[in-house]
Amino acid sequence: MSTASPPTTLESATTFVKSYGAAIGLTQRPNVTAQEIAVALVRHYGPLFTAYDHGYTIAAPANEPDFWLKGVTTHLQRFQKSGLGWDMELSNFRIEVTSESTAKCHVTWSISPARGEGWAWTNVYGWKDEGAGIEADGLRGAFESVVSDDETEKLLQRVPGFIEIEV
Repeated sequence: MSTASPPTTLESATTFVKSYGAAIGLTQRPNVTAQEIAVALVRHYGPLFTAYDHGYTIAAPANEPDFWLKGVTTHLQRFQKSGLGWDMELSNFRIEVTSESTAKCHVTWSISPARGEGWAWTNVYGWKDEGAGIEADGLRGAFESVVSDDETEKLLQRVPGFIEIEV
C-alpha cells in the first residue's frame, strides 16, 4: 500500500494561485455581480490579510468581518463605473518559495477594458500554508498579504481619480 506524499510548498502555492485566477475569471461571465466575484476572491484571504500600496497599510479592523468583501466589491464597482468594465484574467505567475510553509506569489493580471487598450499589472501576494485553506476545494493555505503598487500605478495612469470614484 503506497501513500501519496503531501504536496510541496511550490505545488500548494501554485494550486492556490490558479484557484485565485479562476475567481478573477468570473469577471468574464455574463450577468455576474461585483459581490459574487468579491466573495470568490476574498475566500482566498487569511484572517489577518493585509494590503500594502505605496506606503499605505490596509488591514481589517477586528470588529469588521466583512471589511475585505466590502472593499473588493467597491473596487470592482469602480471598474464598472469608470467605464473600464472588469474583463480580467490571470496572465502569468511566478512562485518564489521562501520557507517550508510560505511563498511569494508574483501574479500578473490583465484586463481587456470596455474602452481603450488592455494592460497588465503584477501584484505580489504572501502565501502561507496553514493546513487546510478553502476546505470545499481542498486547497491549502491562504494569502496573508498583497503589495499592489503596480496595479494602482497602471490604473491611475489610465483613470486618474479612480480611487475617488463614488459607487
